[in-house]
Amino acid sequence: MRLLLAEDNRELAHWLEKALVQGGFAVDCVLDGRAADHLLQSEKYALAVLDIGMPGLDGLEVCSACESAGRPFPSCYSLPAARWRIGLKG
Repeated sequence: MRLLLAEDNRELAHWLEKALVQGGFAVDCVLDGRAADHLLQSEKYALAVLDIGMPGLDGLEVCSACESAGRPFPSCYSLPAARWRIGLKG
């Protein structure tokens, strides 16, 4: 399964990418929303994991841009929402 990971915190992005690859996923990792939007226009992903507070475009803007352009896009999850769901703070 191919995933897009968009997270502007380099350390967190590296840690998440490493964990996902070890879990058997193919991961493309970018550090800003514009790069995420570009890849979602040109590549196919099963899932996009997007940080909400990225520079360029935030994660919600990336999802909205896909939807507005009529481009099919994968399920999108924001990292803050995921943290909240599993009970992590910060």
